[in-house]
Amino acid sequence: MTAPAYQLKVGGVDLSHYLHQDGWNVTQNFGRQGDTAHMELTDDFTQPLHLINGEPAPNFAIKPLASVVLKTTLNTTWDTVLFSGRVTTPNFATPSPVSNDWIMDCIDNTSDTDNVIVSGDYNGWHADGIIIDLIRQANAQFMAHAGNGGVPLTWNH
Repeated sequence: MTAPAYQLKVGGVDLSHYLHQDGWNVTQNFGRQGDTAHMELTDDFTQPLHLINGEPAPNFAIKPLASVVLKTTLNTTWDTVLFSGRVTTPNFATPSPVSNDWIMDCIDNTSDTDNVIVSGDYNGWHADGIIIDLIRQANAQFMAHAGNGGVPLTWNH
């Protein structure tokens, strides 16, 4: 494979080398569903050689709900995040005894906020103050449920 033009981290592990550079897409959905992504990776156990008990073994495994971040690496001083979210459906096939093909379907972090309930009495508040307070409440609930693996929402005004 050629040097990656994109950086892919799954569960915090850099899997850029395994990403098919033309085997991914991101679909923007404006609404409740959020953005989705489809990515394809190939794990050739012989590149780099990974042995367990003298036999070639997979270099990685992708778990459901693992975090996913896809960024450009064309300009290292200003990388652009193309997609950030979670793996919903990791599937793999074994085309040979020493390789796995991984196909990941992903959804952005919109799904993380679907189960968060926020409310308040905002009489006399400005819109930006209401939004900031709702996000603060959502972050508190999200971090309580997701622990240190969660990424809180932000609001810049």
